[in-house]
Amino acid sequence: MAKRLALLELTPELQEKVEAGELKVEPARRIGRMPKARQAAEAEKTVNAVNPPPPEASSEEASPLPEPRTEPGSKPVVQMPWHDGAAAMDITYASLTKDVQRHQALARYIASSPVRRRPSR
Repeated sequence: MAKRLALLELTPELQEKVEAGELKVEPARRIGRMPKARQAAEAEKTVNAVNPPPPEASSEEASPLPEPRTEPGSKPVVQMPWHDGAAAMDITYASLTKDVQRHQALARYIASSPVRRRPSR
């Protein structure tokens, strides 16, 4: 109970980041125990440690999905774009060939997502 109360001590902006999944619950609890003046800076450090900012775009426009590398007689190897969650999910979902695999992957993703509660009436 005390752990959840620490989340209520976060600034409203950081509470929104927790709800959106941008800031994980465990570090948010620790940050919630800090003075509000330090919370934003600490949250920024935490988020950047987990999701480093993407490298600056070069003058050449990058393709949304990386081209697979192929070697004679081998399967194509795709470099996962870990900095782009949507692209990584597209590659992963496309590699699952059976509907049951796709359903299991989506169910696992949903189960690990933060719970969003509907406002009470």
